[in-house]
Amino acid sequence: MLRYGLLGCAHGHVFGFCESMQRAGGMLAGILQDGTENAAALAEKFQAPLLSTPDALFSRDIHLAGTFAPSNQRIQMIRLCEKQGVHVMSDKPLAVDEAGLEKLERIIRAGHVQVGAMFTVRFLPAVQGLRALLKSGEIGELIQMEIFNPHKLTPEKRPDWHFDPQRGGGVAADLFTHSLDLFYWLGGREPARIESADIFKTILPQYPGFYDLATASLCTGRVGGYLRVDWHMAEGHWNWGDIRIFCTCTKGCAEVRASGDPLTRRPELIVYSPCGETESRPLPPAGMDETEDFLQRIQEKKSCITGEDILYTTRQALELERQAIRHQWM
Repeated sequence: MLRYGLLGCAHGHVFGFCESMQRAGGMLAGILQDGTENAAALAEKFQAPLLSTPDALFSRDIHLAGTFAPSNQRIQMIRLCEKQGVHVMSDKPLAVDEAGLEKLERIIRAGHVQVGAMFTVRFLPAVQGLRALLKSGEIGELIQMEIFNPHKLTPEKRPDWHFDPQRGGGVAADLFTHSLDLFYWLGGREPARIESADIFKTILPQYPGFYDLATASLCTGRVGGYLRVDWHMAEGHWNWGDIRIFCTCTKGCAEVRASGDPLTRRPELIVYSPCGETESRPLPPAGMDETEDFLQRIQEKKSCITGEDILYTTRQALELERQAIRHQWM
């Protein structure tokens, strides 16, 4: 049985990770006590002990760890796992500054352990369907991609570290991670140049370092992109956000409503094809998620996400943060 542990439970994504591990036959062997309600809830749900130190967790003969600590602590947890020879799945962002990125690069390039990231959006059925469509060539060569990714903030439910860019990573490192990963992956893994980037502050004056909206233009040399992320999804909306992907190709176009159409709540892949009428295409069945994909990589099997993918996206997010022009609109 695959035994795993948790090094930090500060972000709610930890529940999805544990559910995936349970489906894969994993056993939660222990949880580092971090004082969060999440840690207590998971200990009760999975009947796992709360442990006072990382060493106590590693002594329980774990093969894999998950870290959902505050963003600025994750690289420290990844380093601890490398020292113990334990593979590690981390929430994103994995690093919030250049020093953290250098450590992450050394660990991934050394290859002593595998490092995974919660790039959940790649595995949504509508996104998988779009990837297959682009590879098929039906609508020609990709020339432009726009990705919109508004999120619901619900500030009263967020911990203080979320609003501190030194601890939480900020809007670029936190939210742009998904969009940058999608642009890279759907575009054929061609590195992109950041042409321009803007970050805006329009809300929450009590958190002076917290910016709530960001835009960026990118280009790979043959594919252009426009990305927008924000924390302005209406609180009354039924879901946590509304991810849209628009692809313009040489023979047609496609639109993905990845997290569900705002009205019908169904994910959609809409194709404007030269071969027929505009239509909503059937989606592929749900396959592996990001955790199951990571387990494939640990077993040296083919996986969707690679360590180099994680490095590239982390580096791009930090570069975007560095280049962005900041605007205070309040």
